[in-house]
Amino acid sequence: MKNFALSFRAQRLDNQDPDHMELYQHPLAEEDVAERQKLARQISKVSLDGCQVFSKGSHAAFLLDDKFLLETPSDELDDAGRIAPIVCYGRVPEPPPASWSGDVVKAVVGFAERIGWKVSAESQKVAGDGVDAILEEAQKKSRMRAMVGKVLWGVGVLVIVLAVLGVIYKILFRE
Repeated sequence: MKNFALSFRAQRLDNQDPDHMELYQHPLAEEDVAERQKLARQISKVSLDGCQVFSKGSHAAFLLDDKFLLETPSDELDDAGRIAPIVCYGRVPEPPPASWSGDVVKAVVGFAERIGWKVSAESQKVAGDGVDAILEEAQKKSRMRAMVGKVLWGVGVLVIVLAVLGVIYKILFRE
């Protein structure tokens, strides 16, 4: 599995200590205030400004440009008895390798294991569906951008051709 520069956040089960946070496989300590705040802002931006491309039970996936957010429930419950989700943040690679969906899910499971949590096989499967939805939407947007680019290029060429024809017309038929 390749490192796709993924970051993670998981709220502590006691709801008091600082969240578990990891930036590109490097745990962020409580003292890493600037990095922790930056990651929290990035996650919030995708969650608030992005479009939700997948939702099933406690699973959700969001996409904003090429940035994505995947929320996957762990098997853990916090001190209040609520499901403890794991949040994965990253960018959709261009082009994504065929194994990308599975690699992201493996990375989520790896983060869970590093903090002493577990993610059930069923949650892993649903998380994979969420990553597939992210990938599908990102590819749609990429195709749309390419199509818009071609249309704009074509319009630009048409404007130039019309301008040249206008100049020729003026030169030939000037009285």
